[in-house]
Amino acid sequence: MTIIEKSYAFKSVPPNRLRTDYIVLHHMAANGSADDVHRAHLANGWAGIGYHFFVRKDGRVYRGRPITKVGAHTQGYNSQSVGVCFEGNFEVESMSNAQLQSGRELVAYLRQMYPLAQLKKHGSFSFTACPGKNFPFDAITSPSLPGELTEVADIVSALEKVGIITNPELWMVKCSADTNAYWLARKIANMTKKSAEPQSRLVTVNDIVWELAERGIITDKSLWLNLFEADKDLYWLGYKAANLTEAR
Repeated sequence: MTIIEKSYAFKSVPPNRLRTDYIVLHHMAANGSADDVHRAHLANGWAGIGYHFFVRKDGRVYRGRPITKVGAHTQGYNSQSVGVCFEGNFEVESMSNAQLQSGRELVAYLRQMYPLAQLKKHGSFSFTACPGKNFPFDAITSPSLPGELTEVADIVSALEKVGIITNPELWMVKCSADTNAYWLARKIANMTKKSAEPQSRLVTVNDIVWELAERGIITDKSLWLNLFEADKDLYWLGYKAANLTEAR
């Protein structure tokens, strides 16, 4: 991952940030550049761009406010957090794979810098929908493990081999176009390496979501409740995964 350095004309010098308890993820709720954010934040009367990093839809990552300085992104928590903003409005759209991958790499980089910091959505601290109901929080914040299947073709092949899916063409298209579908399929494909045959017992969306959360496959239960309700293919994949017997 390459972080593109930017030079901004700040109205004033933000104070130094002395601790990092949180890494907070946001969406722009619009399309635009880091410079657009800087201009908007200046217009708000702030020193300048309030996020420390900005991730564009094409995957380019830009430096925002210096990481050592207090940001302006999460009221009440700016002095103890790093703010990361993603271009787009994830209330109404899905994230591209390029942006997802850059987000994952940026989060991994920040985790190395601040291993004790908690990853949070902006909405965890205030009454806001940010970063949006379609924001792939789990996909961005779940660390990759050595030996994991990551390519779409390998993931689909592994799921077909154990009988989790029977329509590989559908899932090739779905995983390539939908970051949430890709991430869930990836987690399940790698989980099947240590699982036995499916046992059909959990059927309701709520039970499936809670089971997947218990196993650490997902953490954002509200997101997946909505996704499973809206997408029968994702529901079916979650159903199969939730009913896999964990290896003993």
